[in-house]
Amino acid sequence: MARKKVKACWDDVADICSRTLKGWRAFEPGRCETIELEGEGIEEGAGATYICDNDGRGFTLIYAWHEPENRWHDAEVHTVCCHVELAIIIRGLGPETVFRCPDCGRKCTRLALRSWGLRCAKCGDVVWGSEREGRVGRLVRRANIICQKLGLQSWVEQPMTKPKYMTARRYVSLLDQRQRVLAKIAGEMARRRRLYGAMPMHMADLHTAIRPRQEPVPANLWSEDYWG
Repeated sequence: MARKKVKACWDDVADICSRTLKGWRAFEPGRCETIELEGEGIEEGAGATYICDNDGRGFTLIYAWHEPENRWHDAEVHTVCCHVELAIIIRGLGPETVFRCPDCGRKCTRLALRSWGLRCAKCGDVVWGSEREGRVGRLVRRANIICQKLGLQSWVEQPMTKPKYMTARRYVSLLDQRQRVLAKIAGEMARRRRLYGAMPMHMADLHTAIRPRQEPVPANLWSEDYWG
């Protein structure tokens, strides 16, 4: 069986956004600035040199890529210089300036800094974090969003009182949404128990969803009594 390809995540890579650049007038002809970046392959506190073309139809970005040491080669640093063309697209609120991917020419609002240059999501193999989650992980993330609106710290907490700023109608609606999401999580866990038994390896996406929050997990989380 072929090994599944692991893609980078937008949360981890350094990237540039056309809307952010437009916010500080980066597309003015001849504009030259230093952009602060952080992410995979970019040294902390390092910056990239941004140079807009004299005709305002594109720009050049120069940055240093730090390749970490691994079993095949030592750590190395090389300079990447990439030219990006700009394009205009029409949206509901009017024209918007976006990038053209240097590799495929696709119009996009975000480009990732890779070791071989600036690339769009498709050419750079970059996905959003939600695309790498399993079914339970997505449900847990949705439950956490609802719980944050209820003033809770985690999806495993029980809402006790209505937040002061919230209307009764909104509070009841969020409780109903929370109950439906928890029911889906319980159904997915019950399905896995029927197929695989109580094996933690088949709950990996749930462990992944819990781990970043660094919060204690109830001891009876895996029992049927917890889910009713």
